[in-house]
Amino acid sequence: MAIDSTRTAAIADDQATEHLIDLMLNVMSDGLDHPELWILLPPLVTENPLIPAALYARLANEPRSQVRVMMKLLFGFSLIATDGPSAALETLMPFSALHSMNIQVQGTIFYLEGLLDPKNPKFQLAGKVCLKPFIELDVLDGSTHLCCASWLPISAGNLSLNDWQDIWNGDVAQAVRASMTDGSYRFCNKRTCPTIQTSQFLTINELEIDPRWGEIMKTRETVMPRGPELLNLAYDRTCNLSCPSCRTTRYAADDTTRARLDVLQEEKILPLLDNAKTVFVTGSGDPFASKNFRRLMEQLNAEKYPDLKFIIMTNGMLLTPKQWAAFPSLHNRVESLRISWTQRPDRHTSGFGGARAGQ
Repeated sequence: MAIDSTRTAAIADDQATEHLIDLMLNVMSDGLDHPELWILLPPLVTENPLIPAALYARLANEPRSQVRVMMKLLFGFSLIATDGPSAALETLMPFSALHSMNIQVQGTIFYLEGLLDPKNPKFQLAGKVCLKPFIELDVLDGSTHLCCASWLPISAGNLSLNDWQDIWNGDVAQAVRASMTDGSYRFCNKRTCPTIQTSQFLTINELEIDPRWGEIMKTRETVMPRGPELLNLAYDRTCNLSCPSCRTTRYAADDTTRARLDVLQEEKILPLLDNAKTVFVTGSGDPFASKNFRRLMEQLNAEKYPDLKFIIMTNGMLLTPKQWAAFPSLHNRVESLRISWTQRPDRHTSGFGGARAGQ
């Protein structure tokens, strides 16, 4: 009877362990960062020391790559309970290089780094708010983002298929904004985002007394009463160069693509810019090489858009005095001119299959 009782208890422990693992994997299945899980996992492992071994055993037979990634994160993080955060970080850090754009992997490592450097302000996100998702919309070809897609990869929707209001205040956009005010930043790649890495935030307390943001922050409102102030247009990859840091071959949109982007600009982008303060053209190619962006810049004249300012990013090859004169809509309205540069100045004008300065 004692042996049967022991075996029954062992089976029950195994079942409880597997159930806990399934629950954690279910939480992680959305691919987002879950700092609340990392708070709970060490005491769970302390109470149930079978978890690491069970994870290790399941890993050997798990064919799904995404689930394997989640299991490796759980297994590595569970080492905190027995060996401390340094051992957990050492186990997972090589994993980071393989998944540099995976916000769940990077968030887990960010949390461990914070445990080892608790006085560093960049790891103290609670009570701090990034305002980018409250004021910015980045438009790519087929997706939109409330920040740079490299740092906040989840798309809020396809502007070609949806009204901008449904994207700007849709479920995804509201969830992203909520993650700023609750301090989880679960949609962000925390180890690559420059705002997080440099801790360039205002606190909720500061924003609550700000005339503009006070009511929004006090109520934790996620529906914005007006459209984005900054529109980052990155939907046309057309460029006159093929710099290795960006692409391996030259790209120019074909007639079909240009026609489709013309519709996007006329029906969605121009209405969005009615109330915007700044338009960023472009992080995807070169604005002076793109027929779509050239047409748009011509349309955004000071008479119709008197308060609109431009941020222009270009490699500079096509920004000649003659070209500048062809765009009076930009004159005295460029807030920032950003020149993309390669490793060596001599390679900027040759070797990349593009135009030289003055052409």
